[in-house]
Amino acid sequence: MYDKLKKFTLFSFAFVVNQSQLHATGMSDKDFEKPDHYQLKQIHQEKLNLNRQKTEVQKLMAQGFPEKRAKEIHAQNQVALFFEKQLITPLVPAWKIVEQIGSTCEVVLNKDNNGLLDEFFVSSDIECLKEKDAPLVFNETRFVTEGEEIHPIKFKRLQEKYSHTSSYFSLLYSRKAEITKPCGKMNLTVSSLSISGLKTTLELYSTLKPRIDRLDVDHMLTTLKSDGTLTLYKVVKNA
Repeated sequence: MYDKLKKFTLFSFAFVVNQSQLHATGMSDKDFEKPDHYQLKQIHQEKLNLNRQKTEVQKLMAQGFPEKRAKEIHAQNQVALFFEKQLITPLVPAWKIVEQIGSTCEVVLNKDNNGLLDEFFVSSDIECLKEKDAPLVFNETRFVTEGEEIHPIKFKRLQEKYSHTSSYFSLLYSRKAEITKPCGKMNLTVSSLSISGLKTTLELYSTLKPRIDRLDVDHMLTTLKSDGTLTLYKVVKNA
């Protein structure tokens, strides 16, 4: 049982932070899709309240974030609200599911513009998440200046690069991990689980691991423009 728990612990790290597989600096053209390899299908657009945006961005800048990254963080928060309000299948950031199975997670973003701001979104219902067709969404968020050309990340590269360090800190198989993200890190603490909790984690492992391995994940790209226009696209690969 412990071996299975250890495997799931490591899987949880990878699942929550598959988005961390790009180095925080030095992304090159090869990391992004070529224009003839994909299409962007708009699925949502809204005009954000500029006064509210300004207030939230100023709060983030007061914490040391540059303006561009602060606007991207604000935009990603709006995307999270959009996914959470879906009537059929509400979605939440993946790390919230990890918290539901007895763990804690702290996201720490670097206070610079390096790296890609991104997130995995999954069903907020663990029972739904066990289904083979449960929604899994990877979203990248970019602030776009006037006339700037932007391309989505090559999603297949997301399995090539990520790093984490971990350690035990009790006799109950609890584990801490620091996971490198493109624009920061995540600190996870995975504690010992009950029998029912272990059963749930193993069921999730059996369902989600194969899907992540074959990249059975919807790829989204969110852009925010200076006029407050937030647009969410689905990245559709050309045949």
